[in-house]
Amino acid sequence: MIGHLPVAMAPPAILIAARADGGTLSLAGALAAVYGLAAAIGHPLWGRLLDRRGHYPAIGLTALTSAAAFTGLASH
Repeated sequence: MIGHLPVAMAPPAILIAARADGGTLSLAGALAAVYGLAAAIGHPLWGRLLDRRGHYPAIGLTALTSAAAFTGLASH
């Protein structure tokens, strides 16, 4: 359960960060929606990668992808 906490806390963090940066509520909602869609598309793909390659490659790839996406979001 603790391992899934960052996944559950990302949309509220995106909303708060977008609003704190001066973005509109509709922009903040759109960013959170994009995160939700990416998760809906990415989780089945991640599961397949996990089954085929094992834990370390799957976790490494998703950690790098997530870090890059959040860094890109934070830089704007």
